[in-house]
Amino acid sequence: MQTITTLEIGGAPRERGRQYGAGLKALIRARDAAWRKSLTAQTGRPSDEVIHALVSGTDFISAVRRFTPDLLEEVHGIAEGAGLSFEAIYAAQLMDEEWWIIADEKGHHHCSSLGVVQPRGPALAAQTMDLVDWNEGYQVLLTVRGENGAPDQLVTTMAGMIGLCGMTSAGLGVVVNTLSQLAVSRAGLPVAFVSRGVLSQGDHDGAVAFLKCVPHASGQNYIVADPLKITDLECSAAGAVPHSGGASCVWHTNHPLASTDLRGGAHDHVASMKNSKGRLAVLDGKLGDVAVPSVADVKRLLANRDDAADPIARRLGEHGSHAFTFASVVYELSPEPKVHVAPGPACSTPFRTYDFSPAKRAAAE
Repeated sequence: MQTITTLEIGGAPRERGRQYGAGLKALIRARDAAWRKSLTAQTGRPSDEVIHALVSGTDFISAVRRFTPDLLEEVHGIAEGAGLSFEAIYAAQLMDEEWWIIADEKGHHHCSSLGVVQPRGPALAAQTMDLVDWNEGYQVLLTVRGENGAPDQLVTTMAGMIGLCGMTSAGLGVVVNTLSQLAVSRAGLPVAFVSRGVLSQGDHDGAVAFLKCVPHASGQNYIVADPLKITDLECSAAGAVPHSGGASCVWHTNHPLASTDLRGGAHDHVASMKNSKGRLAVLDGKLGDVAVPSVADVKRLLANRDDAADPIARRLGEHGSHAFTFASVVYELSPEPKVHVAPGPACSTPFRTYDFSPAKRAAAE
């Protein structure tokens, strides 16, 4: 059975990074070795050379220093705790950027996301996080204790990364989708830092303002929700463009619905567009007539396989693809926030529920 590793960290940014690196040292180093093997297989070059080129050939770090300096300190701490170089751990945060700088992958983006707000009952932010097959086994759920009264965070991520998506104890959630067709910038803020930066803003309006003001390195869709508000922004090198779905529910897959800021070669992404449009059609059909989807409704959606060729829940090795559903998450943005996580495709992986208590795990489902 697929599992997720949990860890609680806290304190000053560098210290919580050290706790992360030391606490998951073996897993982070195993992920580093698997990643290096993948880099060499893709490029035919030594992994150190590829990693150095990824870092030295970009200036993401200037944006990181300006907009999320605390997270840069956290990355330094992870490297120290895990006993790996800063360059390697920093480059590991650049997952979305690696896709367009090194691999230019066009067929591995299969994330589906949605957000729900309602007058009664919890708001929800949910998604499938689909990644390349070598990432299996490195699923992590971090509890990040807030410093100086800041809200705590529950962050779904991969061993060694600062975050993929998440929520706060104040009921702010963010989920994401790659939009590889949109324009990119070698001097923008990388996706991992944007996602964690959103959670650091404290509330919905602050999170939306953050997404609108930072320069974006990669094309990405961000759904930001709290118990009262929901916003969907398609972000690219040119900025953030709102995409609005229904009044109480929005959903998205992996092609732009509002932004026209396309990058060169975007029209070559034929396979991923077909897959993305197929999944969007399923979401349209399932959500278009539902006034307020429940937690159970959303879990069923994340497990959906109505379109056998392009399912929302994607099993490891299916159809000869290297992509699979790394994790399925439902963030429940209620007065007592919790996250439901299936560390794999929800069609075959049970959800477990975690909250912000010291024990973290609430129950198996």
